[in-house]
Amino acid sequence: MNILATVPCATGYVRAASGSCVNTNIDRNNCGSIGYVCSVSYISCSYGVCSSAPAVMLAGGVNPSNWSGSATADDSTVMIPVPFSISLYSYSTTTPYLQTNGVK
Repeated sequence: MNILATVPCATGYVRAASGSCVNTNIDRNNCGSIGYVCSVSYISCSYGVCSSAPAVMLAGGVNPSNWSGSATADDSTVMIPVPFSISLYSYSTTTPYLQTNGVK
């Protein structure tokens, strides 16, 4: 009798027919669902939607040195001074804030 055990995919990943685990939120060849390939006019998959913007995946995150909250805290915020200017939507700063719920 052959018994084949399959280890579950990590959170956020889906098992493809090949048996490998893929992240359908960022995988251009499995964008939004297994087997959906973005057309050549798109260069990435972002949150499960084909996109013309480059994909960015942050991995290996660490808590900032001045973080006083826990990784599971809700509504925690910390200011992170950086040695360069960050610009987004016509706003520029060298002291961005990090939040457990997103960006402030």
